[in-house]
Amino acid sequence: NKRVVLENKIGHDDVVIGDYDKLLQVLSNVLENAAKYSPNGNEIKMTLTKRSNQLRIIIKDKGIGIPTNTMPEIFKGYIQGKNHNREGLGLGLFLAKSIIEKHHGDIIVRSKEKKGTTVEIRLPKVNI
Repeated sequence: NKRVVLENKIGHDDVVIGDYDKLLQVLSNVLENAAKYSPNGNEIKMTLTKRSNQLRIIIKDKGIGIPTNTMPEIFKGYIQGKNHNREGLGLGLFLAKSIIEKHHGDIIVRSKEKKGTTVEIRLPKVNI
């Protein structure tokens, strides 16, 4: 019951080299989180963009957000958001961060409670 809108601002020559399955796992986890913590009918926006030598994937939702006091913990294993009844082990962002760092990238999360969350994944662009 969510709609994902993709905005592609990169070209065919913008390439990242990495483990396809692991990178897909990261995207799947972040999109699942966006859907899990957003009310039905809300739009989730995924933007592909580039800046200098990085390709960026930005996933933005208008869900319940992450409380400020929880933000320092979100990349730790077995940590889950409170005030919800959703299932999960709390390993998604922990694994996502590990995978992105192994690809020499970075993952940044910005969130405001009751306003939504933005996850930005930065990966090095390969020149071919």
